[in-house]
Amino acid sequence: MAKELKVVGKPLPKQGDELRATGTAMYSSDYKMPGMLHGVILRSPYASADIVDIDTSAAEAMTGVKLVMTYKNFPSFCATSVQYVGYPVACVVALTEEIAEKAMELIKVEYKPKPFVIDPVEALDPDSPRVFPDTPNAYPFKLNSIFTDPNEKGLFTKRELAECDGYGDLEAGFKEADIIVEDDGYSFATQHAPVPERRGALVDYDGERITMYVVTQSAQSIRNALCWSTVGITSPLKVRILSEFNSGTFGARGDDAGFWPDGSPDDPVAFMGGGHDKSSGFAIMAAMTLRKPVRIFYTSNEENFFHFWGRGSANVKVRMGFKKDGTLTAWDQEELLNCGQFGNRWTLFFRNGTPMFMYSHNLPATRIKKTALLTNIPGMVGWSGYGNPEVMFATEQVMDIAAEKLGMDPVELRKKNCAMPGDNALNCSQAYMFTGANWFGSADYPQLLDKLAAQIGWEKRKPHTEKTGVIRSGMGMALTCQQCAGEGVGANALVKLNVDGTAEICVTYADIGQGGRSACRQMTAEALNISFDKVRVVAGDTDATVWGTCNACSGGTVKYGWAVYNACQDALKDLFALGAPVLGVFPEELATENGEIYVKADPSKRMPWAGAFFNQHNNEADPYQIIGKSTWSVPAGAKNIEKAATFCSLDVDTETGELKNVKFYHCADVGRALNDKDTRAQLLRIHHGWESALGGTMRLDSATGKLLNGNYIDYPVATMWECDVEPSYIESGENDPSHPYGAVGLGQALQNAVHAAAANAIYNATGVRIKQVPMTPDVILKALGKI
Repeated sequence: MAKELKVVGKPLPKQGDELRATGTAMYSSDYKMPGMLHGVILRSPYASADIVDIDTSAAEAMTGVKLVMTYKNFPSFCATSVQYVGYPVACVVALTEEIAEKAMELIKVEYKPKPFVIDPVEALDPDSPRVFPDTPNAYPFKLNSIFTDPNEKGLFTKRELAECDGYGDLEAGFKEADIIVEDDGYSFATQHAPVPERRGALVDYDGERITMYVVTQSAQSIRNALCWSTVGITSPLKVRILSEFNSGTFGARGDDAGFWPDGSPDDPVAFMGGGHDKSSGFAIMAAMTLRKPVRIFYTSNEENFFHFWGRGSANVKVRMGFKKDGTLTAWDQEELLNCGQFGNRWTLFFRNGTPMFMYSHNLPATRIKKTALLTNIPGMVGWSGYGNPEVMFATEQVMDIAAEKLGMDPVELRKKNCAMPGDNALNCSQAYMFTGANWFGSADYPQLLDKLAAQIGWEKRKPHTEKTGVIRSGMGMALTCQQCAGEGVGANALVKLNVDGTAEICVTYADIGQGGRSACRQMTAEALNISFDKVRVVAGDTDATVWGTCNACSGGTVKYGWAVYNACQDALKDLFALGAPVLGVFPEELATENGEIYVKADPSKRMPWAGAFFNQHNNEADPYQIIGKSTWSVPAGAKNIEKAATFCSLDVDTETGELKNVKFYHCADVGRALNDKDTRAQLLRIHHGWESALGGTMRLDSATGKLLNGNYIDYPVATMWECDVEPSYIESGENDPSHPYGAVGLGQALQNAVHAAAANAIYNATGVRIKQVPMTPDVILKALGKI
């Protein structure tokens, strides 16, 4: 039986909740500095063009203008060609934002417009205009993984670069199959509304180092990366980044540093993401040039919509082989991802490969081929799920098609093949290390499925052939998973034990709304056996915290779990070593609770932490702190993996194509919930995923490339009114070795299965397959043959 915990798992408040609730929390865009200048960015009106010349003389002559930045005076950073409407061309810095805006209108740019391509289908045509002259628009992804050399448990021990992701003999797997199911034409387009804080930065430069207030998930990573960018920073010593409060980022602020140079898909830096925001890069260089604080934050919703808020579109083809009893024998998958002009390779990097994770229990062979498609639309970012909602929209519908062909219940087919503890957990991403076998540390998909089936009343589900009338009801489901920080990803932590029995934990955990810092407080309190209110998290300032990789891919739970826990153990080791002589025992005979050290065999023998502090032979009026530290990275072995299932009930109006009474039943296997309140709040974010089904995508004019829905009137933001959610969770992995308290991430998988579950419910209601997201009424009516 799992150990009863005192602090971990309790519904405790987030640090800073009161500040947020009262409106006094300071976000990056709230800060002001004396003498601060303001910058605005001039953007291209063309989808593709070369810049022949820029005349900035009138703008520079305007009273109050301090600097105009173009390719002429900042050639390593500013563009000489553009690949989408809205591409950054120049930046004006002035005394006020209003002056900068007026001066920007005076800049004269001579463009040489070029042919462009917006539609991904057209981009596939070899004769279509190329986004980059020397690169085909269909760009094969080159950093794939093949897994080999299984050990005696069937766990793969080697990973090599390959043309496709996969393992096993695919041809033999299909020969073994009794039935083969194949389907294609699945198209998924999503761009989540950029409701978080607008992008930008406030930068000051004192002649030696910059101080930057910025919205980010990766403060320490940006600090280091600035040293090999083109903005003139040569050492992390010259950078301080502050990001105490962030609004929700959903994965889109992990690589948005905005200081990379322009490049092509073959450029290993430019193709990795984060370059064409440029707001922070402009602010850094302007501040260093003028020796004045410079603030550049986007000034309109449209500007914010255009830059790094979407993920493009995807087309997926799936082929599966099964035995008559439903056992998977082979899985072949092809993915085409519209990456825009920039092509965020991370979206392809982190796509976990559905069969390699979720269905690794029986599957002997699989192949996943990935191709990036370049078009003249804005660059892409990760967002929740990092490419998996697009893929699972197809794969989980094909699983339902297979179930129907096999004469099996869709739930039972998933149970037959779902991953179990100890099964291969194969992350394809070359961004992660692979030094040995990786496996599921915990998993109980059958329990998830049984729980949700009971909630929705699955046993009452009838086939579509028994349904008539205008309004038809349906039920559907889908399985999902997500990697939580792969091998090699890590973080440091430093804990300070104070003389009064309190503690401070120093981490670089980004506050992006998920409650991660509070989880660090709870884990620290648990490890030190003190109350929650006796711990404070120090974060949001690179001068006061220690290194940690980008807080993304639901990786905070696993990275900071072990870092925090080990730092606490390191501090306790020193504490007990100092206290043992005073209490006349060996250090290993001691324990602690409520800021006191006691002898385990005789708890009456105890003293406050201060007694040990004073044993350091220093001035008794000024006792030292005790410092514990930890450096930790994810090793090979048991992997921390999100596991969940989503069921959906809905009504389809076959006359209007509207979806009504949509309700999602979602259950996540969280291992152990670190905070019950935050866990349940996270699960309610299914609304955010449903947004793309309602029409939440980037709509561009194919004739001009201009954005048509860059506002919150034309873009449908999902609210509680759009769907009902009944979230729940199970705790199957309290002893999951991938985390000191058995916790597993949950923030992304809840997005992954929403669309597939709804599409399967629509099929159950009407007998037609919806292969396109958004699932707007016109899409449904077209599938029904009504238009």
